[in-house]
Amino acid sequence: MSIIVAGDFVPKADVKPYDPFSDEIKDLFRESEYVLINLETPLTERGKPILKTGKNFRRSPKYAEILKNAGVDCVCLANNHIRDYGNEGVLDTIRFCKEAGLDAVGAGFNSEDAAKPLIKELGGLRVGFLNYCEREFSIAGKNKAGANPFDLIDAYHTIQDLRSKVDKIIVIYHGGIEYQHYPTPEMVKYFRFMIDIGADSVVAHHAHAYSGHECYKGKMIYYGLGNLSFPNTTGIASDSWCIGLMASLSVSENICQPEIKVIDFGNPSLTVNMVREPVMEKHNLTISDISKTISDDVRLEDIWDTQYRAKSKRYLLSLLTGSRLIRKTIGYTNISVGLGTKRTVEILNQFRCDSHRNAMIHSLESSIWKTGDF
Repeated sequence: MSIIVAGDFVPKADVKPYDPFSDEIKDLFRESEYVLINLETPLTERGKPILKTGKNFRRSPKYAEILKNAGVDCVCLANNHIRDYGNEGVLDTIRFCKEAGLDAVGAGFNSEDAAKPLIKELGGLRVGFLNYCEREFSIAGKNKAGANPFDLIDAYHTIQDLRSKVDKIIVIYHGGIEYQHYPTPEMVKYFRFMIDIGADSVVAHHAHAYSGHECYKGKMIYYGLGNLSFPNTTGIASDSWCIGLMASLSVSENICQPEIKVIDFGNPSLTVNMVREPVMEKHNLTISDISKTISDDVRLEDIWDTQYRAKSKRYLLSLLTGSRLIRKTIGYTNISVGLGTKRTVEILNQFRCDSHRNAMIHSLESSIWKTGDF
């Protein structure tokens, strides 16, 4: 029995709804026991774009039926775009997907509803699916529809409770630093811990670049699937944007061997195709190298230390000014950016201390609640 988990899906905009999958991909989907993709756009014709950073996505509700006809069984909705058109966008997406016969997990009409696991009878086993995302502008609240935010303590209690109700638990996580092939050290720690407390596999997406995998205590962790099909509107040239992975999970027994399918949608219609040799071998070698690095904690820490140092100017500029023009202009110069020692220490304490950070988040959220939906 195979369960397919695929990455980030957003169809092209400003075109009539279309089938984005090749016949070979659809055959694979239909032959599999269960197929999940990350639907990273609300399916709605209602609502207003929320206040957020980044782009607001919205696509035709007709894609729910298109996905179902292609062989997709479930849409994962815990991502940073599902709330792009507010409560209406979230609830419309869930409704249209259910009407088309698709399961949905990871979002709901409030935080309690969004956190509910999906339990399916598959191949004689009860399989529980949990879907989380990092805390951006999409997350649900007590009275707000949206995505299921990741909280390690909540995840612990949910997995512990679910363990006695199902035979297998699969955690699907949306997060990480975009355009990077490596998970952060914190992600590695969290994913391994979720295996420690009862998950049978953890699969991640969001970075728009595929990552590696590891066998941890006999269970598979896939650190990043990349895109399934997604228009590149970032302006950032990336050889890996149009190459993604699909994880094939065999849950009938513990097989600690990665099973991945490499896909390519680098064509004008963004149609998803299988990658073939010799290109397949090239990507397999890259994935293998990434996986070896992930398994070496010291090397992974060094990579991220280098990455953070390279991005430090950008982050410091965001604290200095809200003007994108100024940030972009200074970013292209050799001008060093500093906040002053005392100011740096004050800001560092607000970010690093849990109590101060929580107070700062609450203060910032409260300051924009009155400005509109976000």
